[in-house]
Amino acid sequence: MPCVSGLFFLRRQPPKVEYALSGLGKELRVHMIALWTWRVENAEGFRRSRQPFDRDQDNQSSACTTSIPIC
Repeated sequence: MPCVSGLFFLRRQPPKVEYALSGLGKELRVHMIALWTWRVENAEGFRRSRQPFDRDQDNQSSACTTSIPIC
């Protein structure tokens, strides 16, 4: 039951909100779990693949001489 305090009605407890996944949400969750598992299993391969790219980016950015880097 709300309390009246001046011009405001104050609730003793905030309204309760319950969330639930729809059927589509549940189906998506199944696919997301599989994608996350694949990502975790291949994390080291991703890191190895990024190393040459990161080195190239570092070399290119150090060669920039403009005031606004565009490399």
